[in-house]
Amino acid sequence: MTKTYLRVTIDLMVYDEHEFRLAAQNRAAQDGDVDPVRFMLVEQTDLSECAQMLLDPGVSPPGSTIDQSMGENVDLCSGD
Repeated sequence: MTKTYLRVTIDLMVYDEHEFRLAAQNRAAQDGDVDPVRFMLVEQTDLSECAQMLLDPGVSPPGSTIDQSMGENVDLCSGD
């Protein structure tokens, strides 16, 4: 069987940092993370790490394996 590699890009705007961090903390706690509180601490965890926790929870769709994931904070000009 031939393997095909795909790259999926998602641009995500976080409009409520507290809620986003709380969701990441809750997901980490559900996954048995030893220190889920770190997702609430700006000094320890940036928003891209929260996004990885939420969007790549470690379960791949049937017939696939998530090979790697990465997140980065980007500074985009907004129309706000």
